Amino acid sequence: MKQKTLKVGSADVQTVLENEFAKLETLIPFDGVTAVLWKPEDGGKLSGEVVDSVIYVYEEDLNSAVDTLKHEYLDCVLTRKIINPLAAIVNIFIEDKTRQVYREKERIVECLLKLSRT
Repeated sequence: MKQKTLKVGSADVQTVLENEFAKLETLIPFDGVTAVLWKPEDGGKLSGEVVDSVIYVYEEDLNSAVDTLKHEYLDCVLTRKIINPLAAIVNIFIEDKTRQVYREKERIVECLLKLSRT
């Protein structure tokens, strides 16, 4: 079944997105995003994106714009609350292991250097 496209004025789309954003904030509180802006066709191939603390929605169709808002909000919450902290932990682990491996390599090089002198 083909999705029906709703044709409404730009002020209406912005208002609907703001109302949906308020619902999202109530359901899943998150202070990392503070606003939504509807900018149809400004994104090129993107449907939407989060820049700093603003969700930009580029979809022209109202239903698609609302879906994009929800997607971007949830993606941002998960990324900033779960993915980024985990990535930071993994990076700390990698840096620590890199230092350990470097020290071990240097120790082995020194041993081999001593062996080569005999």
